Amino acid sequence: MDIIELQLDGTGIKTRPESVWKLRCLKYLDLNDCPNLEKLQEISDDCKSSSLEELDISGCTRLKSSSLKQLGISGCTRLKSISESIWKMSSLKMLTLNGCPNLEKLHEISDDCMSSSLEELDISDCTRLKSIPESIWKMSSLINLTLSDCPNLEKLQEILDDCMSSSLEELDISACTRLKSIPEIIWKMSSLKRLTLNDCPNLEKLQEISDDSKSSSLE
Repeated sequence: MDIIELQLDGTGIKTRPESVWKLRCLKYLDLNDCPNLEKLQEISDDCKSSSLEELDISGCTRLKSSSLKQLGISGCTRLKSISESIWKMSSLKMLTLNGCPNLEKLHEISDDCMSSSLEELDISDCTRLKSIPESIWKMSSLINLTLSDCPNLEKLQEILDDCMSSSLEELDISACTRLKSIPEIIWKMSSLKRLTLNDCPNLEKLQEISDDSKSSSLE
């Protein structure tokens, strides 16, 4: 079946049919304004659409406040954007974006959309990703952040002291071959325990760390 666009917006569905992901030509999936949608299941590798470019889950009010704790978006080779509403999921603790080579950027997250529960964010093998939102550093509950195999990621934005997360404990930046600098603010994160910078050949220097910028917990 060669369905390219599937609009399920405004329907009363409670779960997303796994068979949707078997539509190999599917580019756009609209789950906007489905008030009864409660669950997004993990999908098996043989069910993943290789053509999906856009996923919209805006206005799914039960999903936003549901018990969904983990969400993985993996192997969507044509995915270009994700809905801002993903960040609204109030129970979401782990978000993985993996193997999405056409995902070029993540949109800035407005304060009213920012999850208060997200603890782990893993962005890996997104080869066209050039930047991450400054607002990620503001997530008050974020503990682990992994940026791996993103060769077009060139820099991480600076943020104001009073905007930074006070909860980040582990930051892993690996195989980001074009990364040239990291924000000085990272050294001020009082809860940071582990910082990994691996296989970043264009990272030429780290800023000098003043006494008032040193993390007291970095191991």
